[in-house]
Amino acid sequence: MAPRHSTRRTRQRWTAAGLVIAVLLLGWWWTGRDGTAETSRPQEPTAAPSGDDASSKPKPRKRKKPDLTFSTPSPTVTAPSGLPELPDVDLPGLPGGSLAGDVPPLELRISLSSASPIGTVGWVIPTSRSDPDGRADDVGRSWSLTTTVYGRPDYARVFLQAGPTGDPITCVISVDGKVTERTATVGPYGALMCQG
Repeated sequence: MAPRHSTRRTRQRWTAAGLVIAVLLLGWWWTGRDGTAETSRPQEPTAAPSGDDASSKPKPRKRKKPDLTFSTPSPTVTAPSGLPELPDVDLPGLPGGSLAGDVPPLELRISLSSASPIGTVGWVIPTSRSDPDGRADDVGRSWSLTTTVYGRPDYARVFLQAGPTGDPITCVISVDGKVTERTATVGPYGALMCQG
């Protein structure tokens, strides 16, 4: 009786060989299914044309590009023969359009202030077209950003950190004049994520 581990190795080898054969067969099928293998082979020489065109070389065949025109389906539904006619159904459906075109714009304002200089400020505003993300360094004792946003609340996130003095940095986020977030750092090197 053969040891158990050699039977397992044999089974693994056969499985690997089967997978390799399957990949090769799939590749062979894939290249031959749409005629690309035929057009990539060198063309067989043809008989030289007679007359003045004898010096010209035969031109390789060009692949015909598929027709990419789309037709609009007809609004009426016809039933196959022998079946009753189906009634027209007029469902309103969704209005369509783009996100920014269907959602009213809102004005977002981020304001930071501190008694000490503010170091680096980072922000992410996913629905803003003009300022979706960014970073501002050495902004002084106050900083603000105003942009247009779309969609539902939690429009912006602001990331900042207080300095060694521990003076708090106050972050205020307002949307269309209404304050949605007001918070401040605490202690020396206090980090803050302000979201609103």
